[in-house]
Amino acid sequence: MAANRFVKSSLHVAFAAFCATSLVLTPAASIVAAMGVSSIAWSRLVLKRHTLVEVTLGGLIGAAAGLALRLWG
Repeated sequence: MAANRFVKSSLHVAFAAFCATSLVLTPAASIVAAMGVSSIAWSRLVLKRHTLVEVTLGGLIGAAAGLALRLWG
């Protein structure tokens, strides 16, 4: 939420990336999860709800949080 003060990062993409990063255990599931995150990011861009920077930032925030959960959770 601190990033949203300056840029409205996509929380939809952030949550999808968080789930994909924290729950994926197998390579096949990784592909499905990546496709899910990609489709959510694409829809946010097509619907003009976010810019590319905002979608990318959301993905990075979500993936970092998911990785932190897997490493230290």
